[in-house]
Amino acid sequence: MLFRSDPAAVLGHAGVAVTILAPSGIVEVDGRRYEAFSRSGHLERGAQVTVLAVETFRLIVSASKNP
Repeated sequence: MLFRSDPAAVLGHAGVAVTILAPSGIVEVDGRRYEAFSRSGHLERGAQVTVLAVETFRLIVSASKNP
């Protein structure tokens, strides 16, 4: 999973959990899949997430407030 040329481009974007985030897993944002870590703890597959930060090899996400 490679980031776009500017990883910050996904900051603040909405996505969906493709796998269970326990608290790590896979999310899809803007049609691309990324490894992610959930600051909200365990999230079920299909949960709506928001990208909070970008680390070297993963996104940091939280559960969306407006699913």
